[in-house]
Amino acid sequence: MIVSTALLCLPLLAPGPQVELDRFLGSWSGAYVRSGSALRVDVRVTRDDEGRIVAEERIPDWVYYGWLDPVELKTDERGRLTFNSTYGEAFLFDDAEYGELFGPAGRWSPEVTLHLKRSLPEPEPAVVEVPVTFESDVRLEGTLVLPEGEGPFPCLVRIHGRGCSTRGRHRRQGRVFARYGYATFAYDQRGAGKSEGDCGTRTFDELVRDAEAAYSAALSDPRIAPERIGLIGGSAGAWTAQALTERLIDDEERPDPAFLVTWIGASTSILQQQLDSGRAIGASLGLTEAQIALVDRQVELAGDRTSPPEEIFAALEAIRVQATEEGWLDRMFGDDDFPPSADQLDRIWLRRHSYDPTALLSGLSDVPYLGVFGERDDVVPASTNVENLRTLLIAAGNERFRIEVVPGLPHSTERGNVFRVFPGAAGGLSYFKFDRVEPVFFSSTIEFLRELELGGR
Repeated sequence: MIVSTALLCLPLLAPGPQVELDRFLGSWSGAYVRSGSALRVDVRVTRDDEGRIVAEERIPDWVYYGWLDPVELKTDERGRLTFNSTYGEAFLFDDAEYGELFGPAGRWSPEVTLHLKRSLPEPEPAVVEVPVTFESDVRLEGTLVLPEGEGPFPCLVRIHGRGCSTRGRHRRQGRVFARYGYATFAYDQRGAGKSEGDCGTRTFDELVRDAEAAYSAALSDPRIAPERIGLIGGSAGAWTAQALTERLIDDEERPDPAFLVTWIGASTSILQQQLDSGRAIGASLGLTEAQIALVDRQVELAGDRTSPPEEIFAALEAIRVQATEEGWLDRMFGDDDFPPSADQLDRIWLRRHSYDPTALLSGLSDVPYLGVFGERDDVVPASTNVENLRTLLIAAGNERFRIEVVPGLPHSTERGNVFRVFPGAAGGLSYFKFDRVEPVFFSSTIEFLRELELGGR
C-alpha cells in the first residue's frame, strides 16, 4: 500500500488570515468517494509546537497504519483548503454554516472527491509502548506494546518475513491487538533499525535464534503471562515461527507456545516452496515452459551443496544472463538469488535458509494453530499449502487448528485500488474498490485467540 506522507499540504497561493484556519481546529470525519464507493477517513486538526495549524489523517480500512504524520493546512486565493491528499491534489470548499468541507481530490478520471464533516473526537485506546533491549548472539532492540490494564497479559511475539525489516509495522499491528487485550512483542530484525548484525549474511538459524531471544524476553517480563505467549509469523516468518516452536517443545525449562499463527506462510519446506512459487509466478507472468524450467533449475542449483562451486556458479550465471536478455530477471528473482562469484555462493538466500516443517506439523498435537492463506497467492500457493497443512495437523491429532483462505488475495495482507465489474448486472455494473488492509488477518486471529480463552477482551 502506498501511503502519502502528508494529509493536507500544498503550496500557499495567497494565505488567508491565521484566524480563518483556527476555525478548522478539532475533529472531522468523512470519506473519499469515487464512482459511488466510499473510503472512510478521520482527520484531526491541531496547533503544533511552532504555532502552525496542522492536520493528521487516519483511514480505518488501513487498520494498523494509524495516524499519518501531521502537516500544515493552507488556503488559496479563493479561500479553499488546498492539499496533496492521499489520493492527489485536493481543493476543499468550506461550508461554514453546516461545518462541512467538500471538493475534488486528485485528477483521476473519474475524479475522487473528499467530504469531511465536523465530528466528535474518538477516544484513543490506552496503549503503552515499552522499549526493550535483549540479547541473541547480538544485541537486539524491540518494543513491548501493552493494552490498558494491570496484566499480566497474553502476548503475541511477532516474527518477520523475508527482507530487512524494522519493528515499525509489527509495532503498529500491536496497537490493534492491544484494543482486544493482547500484548505484542515487536523487534527490529538482525541488521535492521537499532538491532546489531548483518542483514545480508544472516542465516535461518540466526533468525530462529533471534526469535527465540524475543520469546525469552517476553517470558521474563512480569507484565506478560508466561503460559499465554504465542508466535505469529508472516510469509517466510512462518518457517521461523515453526522452527522456534520445534525448539520450545523440546525444551523442558520453558513453556510451549500457547498458539502458533501463520499469515500467508508455507507448510512445505523452503526448497519446495521456492519450486512451487517459481512455477506459479512464472505461469502468471506468461513465461514459456523452457523459461520456467530455468527457474526450477536455479532453485536446484542454489540448493546444491555437492557439485563443484565453479560449476554451480557458471550454471547460475548462464541463467542470470539469459533471464536478463529476455527481460524477466527482476520479475522472477531477488537481489540475493545469484552470487557475484563462485566463492560467494553461500551468500545467496537459499544457501542461508533451509528448513522443512513437516516433522513439526505432523507431530503438533497440543499447540493450537491458525493458518491464513490467500486464494491467489503465487508465492505461497494455497493449492499446495492448505491441504498439506490440514493433512499434517489431522495426522498429528490436533483438534484445535483453523485454516482461513481469503478469496482473491495475493501474497499480501493488503488490497490495492481496482475497478470491479459485476458481469451479471444490467449494463455491466461496476464500482471502485479502494485500497485497504484485509481485515480477515486480524479478525480471524482475534476470534482464534478468544476461542483459546487466553484472557483478552
